[in-house]
Amino acid sequence: LFANQGDNSGIHLKEAEAFISGNSIQDDAGDGITISGSRSPVIQKNNFTGNQGYAVNHLGSAPVIDARFNWWADPGGPGGAGPGSGDRVSSGVDYAGWRREAVDLVVAAERDSFILKIGKQDKITLYCQNWARAEDELEYTVHADRDWVVPAQTRMLRLGSSWGAKEEVQFLVPESEPEGSVCHVEVRAASTFNPAHRDTARFVVIAGSMALNQVILLPDSVTVTRGGSVQFTARGYNQFGLAVEIQPLWECTGGSISSSGLFAAGGQTGLHEVTVRDASSGISARASVYIVEAAGVFADAAHAPLEFQLAQNYPNPFNQRTRIHYALPRPAAVRIEIFDLRGRRIRTLADRQQAAGEYALDWDGCDQVGRAAAAGIYFVRIQAAGFTASRKMALVR
Repeated sequence: LFANQGDNSGIHLKEAEAFISGNSIQDDAGDGITISGSRSPVIQKNNFTGNQGYAVNHLGSAPVIDARFNWWADPGGPGGAGPGSGDRVSSGVDYAGWRREAVDLVVAAERDSFILKIGKQDKITLYCQNWARAEDELEYTVHADRDWVVPAQTRMLRLGSSWGAKEEVQFLVPESEPEGSVCHVEVRAASTFNPAHRDTARFVVIAGSMALNQVILLPDSVTVTRGGSVQFTARGYNQFGLAVEIQPLWECTGGSISSSGLFAAGGQTGLHEVTVRDASSGISARASVYIVEAAGVFADAAHAPLEFQLAQNYPNPFNQRTRIHYALPRPAAVRIEIFDLRGRRIRTLADRQQAAGEYALDWDGCDQVGRAAAAGIYFVRIQAAGFTASRKMALVR
């Protein structure tokens, strides 16, 4: 990546959990890499030279960005918040272990951990690059502490161009391996042109049965008016959090639900339930459905809600915006606030006198001054005429 002319950067990572390795990022008019949001990308074994802005500019909310083992165009390290006079880094960037000379040979796996099914042969992709000699030929060996590599031998790989090359390594987890077994893998590569150019990639392979372990029903709670509808979605996951196909069977109270999960609310208000069950394993999940009159303020007390209510936000989990429904059986001073797991108040959504009725308001995932809140668990709390209730919300970025 070189000579980008935009004011921002060669690479702009916004809420990205990325792993950037083996690149030459040079001569950009702005920053080489700009980071915003709450995620913590990893930036290692890259060459940064001649960038007019920062080589790595950390503008996000993560405590620190891992940018170790890079070449910053100066043996003394990066400039800016760093100790040297090379390409600059901003504060909040961990530049430890910087290279004393430019990165040449790089070998990297797709990720640092893989889950492979027991008894099934599968592949893991390696990416190789040599900035010192584009058309190099590499000799590499895959070392593992379990006999899962097929076959375990030294191999040759021709790069062929400045884009490098990729190689697939085959693994077979034996049927005899218990679920959760871990194989530590190390790939050692060296240039045949210059054996001093060498690199090592490390990752782990985990044995899994891929059997269904959990069913999640979304939304897990929702408020709907009489006669309204809500689309539910059921998702299955194994013990490692990987998606697994399920055969959903639907049941509900308070209305009807189709084979595709579309719930149609009946005429009876109050708390009801939607249940989904996997036909094969019997694993199930439930969601709460709160059926209400049409939202709004009621003209007379005869049609007002019978009790104070704080419904679960929807959607939940949410990314950018979620809606919160609540009900007041009589006029009251209402205060609705958002708190984090440590009990710190993040946002006040309402603090006013309100008439009896059913209401809805939105939270956009920002704090009181408009800054995006970090991903995590939050609580919405209502206080009204001596009534207090809270609901847990999950913000994902």
